[in-house]
Amino acid sequence: MFIVKSNLSSVFLRQPRISFCLSVANYYGEGDRPQYGYGDRPQYDNQQRYQNRDNRSEGYGDQRPYYIQNLRNTKRVGGDAQFYQNRGPYRPNVSGYGGNRMTKNSFAGSNLRPVDWNKHQLPEIKKDLYREHENVTNRELEAIKEWLKENECIIRGQEVPRPIFEFIESGFPEPIIDLLLKNYESPMSIQCISWPVALSGRDMISISRTGSGKTLGFILPAIMHAMSQPPRRHGDGPSVLVLLPTRELALQVQEVAIEFCKIMNLTAFCCYGGASKLTQGNILQRGVDICIATPGRCLDFLEAKVLNLNKCTFFGFGRS
Repeated sequence: MFIVKSNLSSVFLRQPRISFCLSVANYYGEGDRPQYGYGDRPQYDNQQRYQNRDNRSEGYGDQRPYYIQNLRNTKRVGGDAQFYQNRGPYRPNVSGYGGNRMTKNSFAGSNLRPVDWNKHQLPEIKKDLYREHENVTNRELEAIKEWLKENECIIRGQEVPRPIFEFIESGFPEPIIDLLLKNYESPMSIQCISWPVALSGRDMISISRTGSGKTLGFILPAIMHAMSQPPRRHGDGPSVLVLLPTRELALQVQEVAIEFCKIMNLTAFCCYGGASKLTQGNILQRGVDICIATPGRCLDFLEAKVLNLNKCTFFGFGRS
């Protein structure tokens, strides 16, 4: 045996392109090659051969996962504690792009917890800001009914304030009235009814056609409400929150709000999905008076504690 191995080495050195099988054929005749059984082969570890090899190294050994198709989505078959320790828990195989990532805690706002308001000292809210103009007080009831009929308006509720007919009757500050007169001739019907109600601190639902002036119908009372609250301190959240279902609507409301907020030294900001959270979050943390947002992005910032609504006392919600 020793001589054969030596000769094989010399053959490989002189003829490196000759394969091992051809070299063996030069020294063993047909039927002369020795037979080796499995038990005679060298043992490379101290474990029993061809049995459980799970602990022979730091690998996974024989612990290979296998599946039964009808149980694939419910549990792993053949797993044990060691398997989960090595490879982690079973992740169900579900169809769909991106896998099954929707769990009970994955929806926006699912991690928010109810606030115990008994632990907070809430300031008094000043919300009754409306003072009826003398022209509105002296206006005859028949004239109001005729106006409602001509403009096809329906008012439902108890002790609803009388509608106004002119900008001067709204009670807004002079800079706001001047800007309104610069852009419009007279208030629209939805504004004539909404402004007295909203400025009185009443809950209100306004339903009107697109382009009928609903945005100014609630934004101007929101600005007046924000101005009447105590000065905002560092870390305080907005006094006004307006939620819109789409980014386009939110940006439209922001455009209108900023024009009037600027002349009253207030800040309005819009946060929505699809834009940088970092940029929007930095602006919110610096402080804004009016926050206009889409629901998803608003919940994201509430969960991240970037936005707090402890000082929010005016809420508006628009729908498409």
